[in-house]
Amino acid sequence: MRIISRDANLDDIRAAIREWIAILAQERFDEAAYWLATEDAEFFEPSDEFDAAPRTWSGNKLQAIIANFGIGGDLRGDVIDGRIHVPAPVSPAIVKDFEQHLRVHFFYGPDDEFNDPEDADLDPRVGGVHVNIPLKSIKGISYVNDLTAQIELFKHGQQDMIFGLRNIHVM
Repeated sequence: MRIISRDANLDDIRAAIREWIAILAQERFDEAAYWLATEDAEFFEPSDEFDAAPRTWSGNKLQAIIANFGIGGDLRGDVIDGRIHVPAPVSPAIVKDFEQHLRVHFFYGPDDEFNDPEDADLDPRVGGVHVNIPLKSIKGISYVNDLTAQIELFKHGQQDMIFGLRNIHVM
């Protein structure tokens, strides 16, 4: 599992997410799944059926949900056109668009209008990330689309944090 210091800034977190996207782009799905926190982490206490991060992600599950364009289940392809979607690297041609769709948000900071700072010690989460997963076109060209990974940053020990994938969905 990928561990990063809680002192990490936005650039550090963005770099870690780019690292994960690069692993996906190389179709190393088992490694990409290992990079994520799993449900055996000490903080995993889902409050309802929608609060499922972090959950256990296998390489096969990651590959299938990307191939199926955000729909779980077996590897079968997009329900609209049957195409198998494949992650792509962040090529120079799409870097600007990719960076515009890589959003990091820290909870309980001065810009957080949703969470009460008094709850910060009780919440295992530190922040969240939304990132659009680049895909390869039929011609093999990378493009940014609306297949979005929603990742939460969780406290890990006293000084670190880890990444929990909440879901991959079409935004």
